[in-house]
Amino acid sequence: MKKLALFVSFAAILMVGCKEDDPIVPEIICDTDIVNVPVAGTEDEDIFVTFTSNVNWTASIKENAAWVSVSPASGTSADGRVKLIVLPTEENDPREATLVLAADTAVKEIKVVQAQVDAFSLAETSAEVGEEGGNVDIKAMTNIEWTVTIPSDCDWVSLVNVKAYGEAVKTVKVEPYDELDGYREVTLTVSAGGQESDFTISQYGPVSCPW
Repeated sequence: MKKLALFVSFAAILMVGCKEDDPIVPEIICDTDIVNVPVAGTEDEDIFVTFTSNVNWTASIKENAAWVSVSPASGTSADGRVKLIVLPTEENDPREATLVLAADTAVKEIKVVQAQVDAFSLAETSAEVGEEGGNVDIKAMTNIEWTVTIPSDCDWVSLVNVKAYGEAVKTVKVEPYDELDGYREVTLTVSAGGQESDFTISQYGPVSCPW
């Protein structure tokens, strides 16, 4: 009976030892959902995306965008890091692409966003208003935030509203001017992205008769 018990125990050990390992469930983990790239691209700095994977992986750019690439294109579970190679941009709008990390059936998509080149210019730099006053539109071609500053000692010009339809427009209101043969002028400061431009408003009062 002891020999039989030993044989059964030994057989059980063999059965446990021959049990198949659980299949590996592919997994890829990355805490990054978006990578922001400067206007200059990666000329001045290296940009990496780090992740972990329990199986071999591949990396690619979903849109096949010509301005961004990734290296290396594949790797093993022991090495989870890729480098983004991004060209400089001259676009006035941000551009986007998608980095795809794939580990068998596991997929992680990461948005790559390159900043825009700031653009700003005034359509006109001055306006003349009659004695009756009225609204003056200050028009700019821009893709960045901008402001109009009225000198604190000017009480006859005020900011009315902000509109946007293709080109950016800010409207100021000029009060009527009843000084006979009078003339007044004010220079507004238009600021955008660290640069400043002047916008001059001039107004004439009613003209007296020369006879």
